[in-house]
Amino acid sequence: MRAGRIVVHPVLLAVYPVLFLYSRNRVEAGVDQVPWPMLLSVAGALLLWLVLAALIRHTRKSAAATTICLFFFFAYGHLHDLLQAWDLPGSRHSRLLPVMLLACGYSVYFVATARSAFEKATSALNGAAIFLVLVNLGSAALHWIGQPALQADARPGPDVVTRSTTDSRVGYLPDIYYIVLDEYAHPDTMRQSYGYGDAPLVAHLKERGFFVASASQSPGHSSIRSIASVLNMEAVPANDTDEMVWGRITDNRVTTFLRSRGYTVIYVGSWFDDGIYEAGADTYRNFYSSGAGGRLSGAFPHTFWNTTMLAPFYDRLVRRHYETYYRGGLIATIDYLKELPHVPGPKFVFAHVLCPHEPFVFGRGGEVVSPTNWNNYADKRHYLDQYIFISGEMSQVVDSLLTRSASPPVIVVQSDHGIRAHHQGIQIGGEEWLKILNAYHAPGAEGIFSDDVSPVQTFRLILNHYFGTAGQVPGDR
Repeated sequence: MRAGRIVVHPVLLAVYPVLFLYSRNRVEAGVDQVPWPMLLSVAGALLLWLVLAALIRHTRKSAAATTICLFFFFAYGHLHDLLQAWDLPGSRHSRLLPVMLLACGYSVYFVATARSAFEKATSALNGAAIFLVLVNLGSAALHWIGQPALQADARPGPDVVTRSTTDSRVGYLPDIYYIVLDEYAHPDTMRQSYGYGDAPLVAHLKERGFFVASASQSPGHSSIRSIASVLNMEAVPANDTDEMVWGRITDNRVTTFLRSRGYTVIYVGSWFDDGIYEAGADTYRNFYSSGAGGRLSGAFPHTFWNTTMLAPFYDRLVRRHYETYYRGGLIATIDYLKELPHVPGPKFVFAHVLCPHEPFVFGRGGEVVSPTNWNNYADKRHYLDQYIFISGEMSQVVDSLLTRSASPPVIVVQSDHGIRAHHQGIQIGGEEWLKILNAYHAPGAEGIFSDDVSPVQTFRLILNHYFGTAGQVPGDR
């Protein structure tokens, strides 16, 4: 059979954009987030092809017309973002969408009325589609094949904390909670950039006996590098790939040491890491990982569909699922943390709470936020409201951990970094975004922390105090 008579490019070019986005974001996106966008994309392409085939009555022409429609459909969001970034006219959906639809319609009409049989065009489109799919499949395959080796390279070597005394110095093995609030800005930043000087969470923590460091800075320029540095008690090498950093989180020194002392490791995840890693946990809980909400409005499908012609309508179409996914996931996470004292110990709990990081789905009193403002940093009210909301929720979590625990627990509440300057409308200076919340509740160990203590030192100090780990505490790295 001649190559020009075989038609596969519409289906392959429906698959390609999903594979492309995944291959470029494979570190952040779990592979289990890919099937639904791909299935819907292929189903839509096949349906469009059937409709055009019925109208044009020519297989190759209808296939070419389908591919043209797919091009406009998948290019729309990228063109919109480009025009918006350059502040060019026509970036508004109300202007760009009609122009793109008109161009698409004219192109389809041109194909339908052309005299060509489209055999050569079909061969060329088939070849291009096969090439694009294979390149991205190969990229993803190399990632998965090489991942075990990368994680082995990133695995922490022998460390001084593995040599320790037999028992806890305080006579019991305290439950240890490490809670990360994503993008929770330092009170100084909130006062200077938002005119908000109340710092309710800091005040509450101090009332409950926490030491709150006033001058701590993030040890990494991203969430995963910050967390990996804390859990391994050393700064992540600058040349580590993101894959290697994930490996350092999954196989980290803190959980390895505590597990050797009889601790159960519990990891409470977020939508950011759904399907990516479980932080080497014995018990893994992720309240974002089930249901249609995640399939339709999780991080990967949200990014994918907003690169298409659905961008002007997507948030409204999936609003109910979106609210259920993000609001429900966070509320369930908070409720679960409050109940953890009832879980038999000793236990080490690591919880990554992706708040006040966008999407902004909570008002300061927990109200529902309009979908038009879910990612609106320019209007400072939305970050501030979610900041106030999570401050109140975390105050309740801390109270629950303290009052319901049989023995005084160790609690670390940190932000991975502050609010980033690159968000639209955010004006903060230089390294201001690296200033973080860094609070410790460590019974009997209050004097071991300083105002400029680095998060990298967190577990060096805690493990040495409670378990007598030999060796020197490193300086601020």
